[in-house]
Amino acid sequence: MYIKFHDENHEIKYQLLRADVKNAEALENKGCLAVLYLMAGDSRLDKLFRSYFQIESCQFAYKRMLNDYELDSDLLRLAKLAAHLFDGRVEMTPMLLDEIHEDRDWFLAWNAVMMRRFGTVTGYEVPSNKFYQSYITEDFSV
Repeated sequence: MYIKFHDENHEIKYQLLRADVKNAEALENKGCLAVLYLMAGDSRLDKLFRSYFQIESCQFAYKRMLNDYELDSDLLRLAKLAAHLFDGRVEMTPMLLDEIHEDRDWFLAWNAVMMRRFGTVTGYEVPSNKFYQSYITEDFSV
């Protein structure tokens, strides 16, 4: 299973965040990897999560984060998705994902779900369509 990245910068940022995880057991946590994937793919999420997500140990204080901020609709859905993928205790339904307005955010959400389900594979041959640009022609840079 190949996880799609928005572009090469997204993939590089994800790999750098993943390298910052110091706890080897945390790298086995697919929920942690999904949160890192979301952080790498959206600068708004990265900025929001930095105060609540300890990368080195993969600890996420998402309850405090969701209480501290009033977020716009897509950002709120992505933040709730990250919390749900991290440990499954935040309610998230497929219909909430369907209500994500921006295509870039929707693809980010979908691939985060795939990351949570399948994890990542290293050392694989990467197909030519691993980036969103294969599917989306607009620039969704954040």
